[in-house]
Amino acid sequence: MTQLLDPEACAVDTRITVGEYIFAEIDVSGGPWFSLKEMTTVFFGRTTNWLRFQEKKGNLVLDGVPVGTTRETVARSTGVDPVGHGRRQYNLADIEKIAYALLLKKIIDPHRWMMTMVMVKIQAQLHGYIKP
Repeated sequence: MTQLLDPEACAVDTRITVGEYIFAEIDVSGGPWFSLKEMTTVFFGRTTNWLRFQEKKGNLVLDGVPVGTTRETVARSTGVDPVGHGRRQYNLADIEKIAYALLLKKIIDPHRWMMTMVMVKIQAQLHGYIKP
């Protein structure tokens, strides 16, 4: 098995530069999209109630602007439900901004923030938004 994998060729860049947004100039509207439950469980290791509570307390604000409030079409392919009236869906840029907002409000510690950002970066690499 080890003969199949060259450690150098398989290396994944997980370095994160604090204050530098991965998606500052990248359009991630093509997905992937995550439900509220997927996003809170996978990226933050928390429950949906935890995130709703943070939102209610005003902790999901970055530079005076609420983050993670996008509502997407429930049936995007059919266009049945107009944007703004569907269930919450989060893209990688939303998750990145939420993580920064929670870090700045000291809701999550730097270690949890870093783990979240590494997962965001790996997803960005898997979906071709940035190079591995």
